Amino acid sequence: NAGQIGYIDPNTEEMKEIIPEQGIEAPEAMIFDKDGNLWITEHTGSAITKFNPVLETFEQTKVPNSDALPFGMAFDG
Repeated sequence: NAGQIGYIDPNTEEMKEIIPEQGIEAPEAMIFDKDGNLWITEHTGSAITKFNPVLETFEQTKVPNSDALPFGMAFDG
């Protein structure tokens, strides 16, 4: 289904689906940081969303310009 995250729990080997309240619009790029959080660019949603798989929480940050259309990302450091 659109707008959700699906993953396999390594401890139980079960498939889990998590649906954020705000949804995820047109995800383009996904990358994990050193702490295991998943960062997602939302191309038409004009946002970057962080998913914490331990707490199963989402934190969405809107980009300053709604025409920015975030596409890719990389971490520095």
